[in-house]
Amino acid sequence: MNNLVNVQSVFSVFGNFSSLVSNIEAVKKEFEGFETVNQQETLPNGLQVPFYVLHKENKAVVIRASRMDVQYGYNGDSDSFDHFLEFSFEAVNKLDSHLTSKLNRVSYSNVAFLERNAENFKKLSEIFSANNVFGKDVCELQVRLNNIVEVDNESINAVFLTQDGHVSKKGAQGQAPQAVIFLNNDINTLAENREARFALKDAYKLMSDLLMLANERTNKVLEKL
Repeated sequence: MNNLVNVQSVFSVFGNFSSLVSNIEAVKKEFEGFETVNQQETLPNGLQVPFYVLHKENKAVVIRASRMDVQYGYNGDSDSFDHFLEFSFEAVNKLDSHLTSKLNRVSYSNVAFLERNAENFKKLSEIFSANNVFGKDVCELQVRLNNIVEVDNESINAVFLTQDGHVSKKGAQGQAPQAVIFLNNDINTLAENREARFALKDAYKLMSDLLMLANERTNKVLEKL
């Protein structure tokens, strides 16, 4: 049996967030109990501008000049995608009245892994035909696939990435890292479409559908193991 461990989900939107950055004190009041970290980022033109990380336990909202991320870290098997969607929905409702412009890109991404064992690794290598190229079993694996699909009348990059790696449990000092196989998704609207067409609540709805697509793609791989 393959037990997938979900690590993190991220809802990202792209556009002009100057109305949030310039009104950060009002935004902070919406997230009672969250700590705020002020940082600086350098834009492509060399200009340094502030960005903000509002965080509490396993939840965070990162507000930059042209991007905002809603991040959720999973806490064990009892946690679920529903909790990520609930936090994202809450964040959208808190921020919507402060955002004055529409958005041009929407993304959902996630990080998850399986325990690496000989059977899992061999089957994944066979699924992606890695063993057939040089006629020998591989000992390392990294595959990135992208299919452009249609979701809610939007052209979508459906990127799936699998690779072997290691993880360490928080607080597990002195223990060797665990060998794992990552099964990650990055599902996003095309970067070439720069039209500012999404209200924040519409972006959330699309992201929810992108999450469903990501889960379907991961499950298709798991079914073959």
